[in-house]
Amino acid sequence: MKKIILSFLLLITFSSSSFSAEKDYKMCSLAGYFDGAKKEFMYGIAMRIVIEKKLMNKEGTNATDPICEALYEKAQDTGVADLKRGKYKIKFIDEVKLATEVNIFSNKVYDVIISSINWEK
Repeated sequence: MKKIILSFLLLITFSSSSFSAEKDYKMCSLAGYFDGAKKEFMYGIAMRIVIEKKLMNKEGTNATDPICEALYEKAQDTGVADLKRGKYKIKFIDEVKLATEVNIFSNKVYDVIISSINWEK
């Protein structure tokens, strides 16, 4: 039952129509960061949300949001830099915010995955 509730809450969090524009744009940054850092699993999840919100024209959608694309590209540069260094090397306050959001998003995704595993088998 907990799995169903947790899955439902996560679904609402990521696909609710009340999902604010700021949170939509946060997903653009997260997708860009994960792309640049070559974290394909997390990139796929974040990009799927961005595409569902029709903010970028990846994979056949027609909608494009220039703000989303700019945030994606900026975060992608940060992800590439982190990949080369092998760790976060934060210089600016927006990079601190991005690093925090990356960790929060990753933890939420992994929490849902782990909660759906039946450890009793």
